[in-house]
Amino acid sequence: MVNRSNVRKLIIISVGFILALVGAAGYIIYHGGNSSKKELPPKIVQESRETNDSSSKEEAVTKNSSEKSEEESSKIVVDFLKVYSSWELNASSIDERQDKLQSLMTEKGYQNLHIAEDATSLKLMIEAFEKDKTINTSNSSQLVSRSYIKSKVFQDASNKALYYVELYYTECPIYQDKGYPVVAKINLSVQDSKVDALDVTDIKALPGGEKNNGGNS
Repeated sequence: MVNRSNVRKLIIISVGFILALVGAAGYIIYHGGNSSKKELPPKIVQESRETNDSSSKEEAVTKNSSEKSEEESSKIVVDFLKVYSSWELNASSIDERQDKLQSLMTEKGYQNLHIAEDATSLKLMIEAFEKDKTINTSNSSQLVSRSYIKSKVFQDASNKALYYVELYYTECPIYQDKGYPVVAKINLSVQDSKVDALDVTDIKALPGGEKNNGGNS
């Protein structure tokens, strides 16, 4: 006959052993899960850092590209101003200026400034002067040569196509040997890498040269 007391003890021991195994398994699973969770933050931080580094590089590239574009646009303006404010009183120089301006300007800008018409008019006045050497009120202000000195170019903050310019050049009337410095304030716009419009808002002679209204009348 089986001893009931021994059976109870055996059952109690078996149950205790099973509970111990379950507890051990739960402990391992719990701490194993926590260990995995603790390893995640470094990975997330690394991913975040890589994302930030990538964004910084993109911003740097965008900034450099923008600065390069602004420098190129400013160079276009300066190249135009050098041609616009320089010519000698002879047909060859006037024709050369006209051709260069046509290549540096949009068709609309070139037409609106009447570059071709002004060049033709100036050449006719030079021819007339060479015949009779006469200076009068109608041609004294136009029979002048110009030579570029320098320019200050400011780009509009809200519209990158607009520029405010201080243009310095020497102006020399045909009846004088020495010219005088002049400063002109100009509003200017650029389109498709060419000067599209120009408006002279102010112009005045500066100290340091000879300016008079002399000549034959």
